[in-house]
Amino acid sequence: MQTKITYIPDNATQEALAMSKMNSTNNITPSIWYHRIKTKGKPDLVAISLLSEIYGQCLNLKSDIIQINYNTLNKILGLSRNQIRAALIRLESQELLSRKFKTVEIEGIVCHRMMFIEINPDEINKITTNH
Repeated sequence: MQTKITYIPDNATQEALAMSKMNSTNNITPSIWYHRIKTKGKPDLVAISLLSEIYGQCLNLKSDIIQINYNTLNKILGLSRNQIRAALIRLESQELLSRKFKTVEIEGIVCHRMMFIEINPDEINKITTNH
Protein backbone atom coordinates (compact mmCIF):
# COMPACT_ATOMS: atom_id res chain seq x y z
CA MET A 1 0.00 0.00 0.00
CA GLN A 2 1.31 3.41 -1.01
CA THR A 3 1.45 6.13 1.61
CA LYS A 4 0.81 9.63 0.33
CA ILE A 5 2.49 12.46 2.19
CA THR A 6 1.37 15.93 1.19
CA TYR A 7 2.62 19.25 2.51
CA ILE A 8 -0.15 21.86 2.55
CA PRO A 9 0.94 25.42 3.31
CA ASP A 10 -1.06 27.48 5.81
CA ASN A 11 -2.16 29.93 3.11
CA ALA A 12 -3.48 27.26 0.69
CA THR A 13 -6.63 28.13 -1.26
CA GLN A 14 -9.71 25.93 -1.21
CA GLU A 15 -8.87 24.82 -4.76
CA ALA A 16 -5.37 23.80 -3.68
CA LEU A 17 -6.79 21.88 -0.74
CA ALA A 18 -9.22 20.06 -3.04
CA MET A 19 -6.40 19.19 -5.46
CA SER A 20 -4.23 17.87 -2.62
CA LYS A 21 -6.89 15.24 -1.89
CA MET A 22 -6.78 13.86 -5.44
CA ASN A 23 -5.14 10.46 -5.82
CA SER A 24 -2.31 11.30 -8.21
CA THR A 25 0.45 9.04 -9.49
CA ASN A 26 2.48 11.88 -11.03
CA ASN A 27 1.14 10.82 -14.42
CA ILE A 28 1.64 14.18 -16.11
CA THR A 29 2.39 14.16 -19.81
CA PRO A 30 4.77 16.78 -21.21
CA SER A 31 2.95 18.42 -24.13
CA ILE A 32 6.00 18.08 -26.36
CA TRP A 33 5.50 14.29 -26.35
CA TYR A 34 2.48 14.81 -28.62
CA HIS A 35 4.91 16.17 -31.20
CA ARG A 36 7.70 13.65 -30.62
CA ILE A 37 5.92 10.30 -30.13
CA LYS A 38 4.02 9.60 -33.32
CA THR A 39 2.60 6.77 -35.36
CA LYS A 40 1.55 7.24 -38.97
CA GLY A 41 2.33 10.95 -38.66
CA LYS A 42 -0.09 11.55 -35.77
CA PRO A 43 0.46 11.63 -32.01
CA ASP A 44 0.56 8.07 -30.68
CA LEU A 45 -1.92 8.62 -27.87
CA VAL A 46 -1.78 5.03 -26.63
CA ALA A 47 2.03 5.01 -26.43
CA ILE A 48 2.08 8.49 -24.87
CA SER A 49 -0.43 7.46 -22.18
CA LEU A 50 1.48 4.29 -21.49
CA LEU A 51 4.86 6.01 -21.25
CA SER A 52 3.40 8.69 -19.01
CA GLU A 53 1.98 6.08 -16.62
CA ILE A 54 5.17 4.02 -16.54
CA TYR A 55 7.38 7.09 -16.15
CA GLY A 56 5.15 8.40 -13.35
CA GLN A 57 5.34 5.09 -11.48
CA CYS A 58 9.12 5.03 -11.88
CA LEU A 59 9.31 8.54 -10.44
CA ASN A 60 7.11 7.53 -7.50
CA LEU A 61 9.30 4.51 -6.80
CA LYS A 62 12.52 6.42 -7.49
CA SER A 63 13.57 3.65 -9.84
CA ASP A 64 14.14 3.25 -13.56
CA ILE A 65 12.59 -0.23 -13.63
CA ILE A 66 9.19 -1.48 -12.51
CA GLN A 67 7.49 -4.86 -12.46
CA ILE A 68 4.04 -4.53 -14.01
CA ASN A 69 1.77 -6.71 -16.09
CA TYR A 70 -0.69 -6.20 -18.92
CA ASN A 71 -3.71 -6.66 -16.64
CA THR A 72 -2.56 -3.89 -14.30
CA LEU A 73 -1.96 -1.54 -17.22
CA ASN A 74 -5.39 -2.47 -18.57
CA LYS A 75 -7.01 -1.56 -15.25
CA ILE A 76 -5.14 1.74 -15.03
CA LEU A 77 -5.53 2.90 -18.62
CA GLY A 78 -8.51 0.95 -19.96
CA LEU A 79 -6.49 -0.32 -22.93
CA SER A 80 -6.56 -3.85 -24.31
CA ARG A 81 -3.62 -6.21 -23.97
CA ASN A 82 -2.97 -5.93 -27.71
CA GLN A 83 -2.99 -2.11 -27.58
CA ILE A 84 -0.58 -2.13 -24.64
CA ARG A 85 1.75 -4.69 -26.21
CA ALA A 86 1.84 -2.90 -29.57
CA ALA A 87 2.49 0.47 -27.89
CA LEU A 88 5.29 -1.01 -25.76
CA ILE A 89 6.90 -2.37 -28.93
CA ARG A 90 6.67 1.07 -30.56
CA LEU A 91 8.21 2.69 -27.46
CA GLU A 92 10.97 0.06 -27.49
CA SER A 93 11.69 0.81 -31.15
CA GLN A 94 12.24 4.46 -30.14
CA GLU A 95 14.52 3.24 -27.33
CA LEU A 96 12.38 5.01 -24.70
CA LEU A 97 11.98 1.83 -22.67
CA SER A 98 12.65 -1.89 -22.75
CA ARG A 99 10.76 -4.93 -21.56
CA LYS A 100 12.39 -7.85 -19.83
CA PHE A 101 10.67 -11.10 -18.98
CA LYS A 102 12.07 -12.99 -16.02
CA THR A 103 11.32 -16.01 -13.91
CA VAL A 104 11.28 -15.01 -10.26
CA GLU A 105 10.50 -16.77 -7.00
CA ILE A 106 8.21 -15.00 -4.56
CA GLU A 107 7.67 -16.61 -1.17
CA GLY A 108 8.50 -20.04 -2.57
CA ILE A 109 6.26 -19.68 -5.65
CA VAL A 110 7.96 -19.63 -9.03
CA CYS A 111 6.46 -17.05 -11.38
CA HIS A 112 7.44 -17.39 -15.04
CA ARG A 113 7.68 -14.56 -17.57
CA MET A 114 7.06 -11.69 -15.19
CA MET A 115 7.33 -8.44 -17.13
CA PHE A 116 9.73 -5.73 -16.02
CA ILE A 117 9.78 -2.40 -17.83
CA GLU A 118 12.91 -0.29 -17.72
CA ILE A 119 12.76 3.32 -18.84
CA ASN A 120 15.62 4.99 -20.66
CA PRO A 121 15.92 8.38 -18.90
CA ASP A 122 18.44 9.71 -21.43
CA GLU A 123 16.16 9.06 -24.41
CA ILE A 124 13.10 10.35 -22.54
CA ASN A 125 15.03 13.50 -21.70
CA LYS A 126 15.90 13.95 -25.38
CA ILE A 127 12.25 13.89 -26.47
CA THR A 128 11.16 16.04 -23.53
CA THR A 129 13.61 18.89 -23.98
CA ASN A 130 13.58 21.25 -26.93
CA HIS A 131 16.82 19.96 -28.48
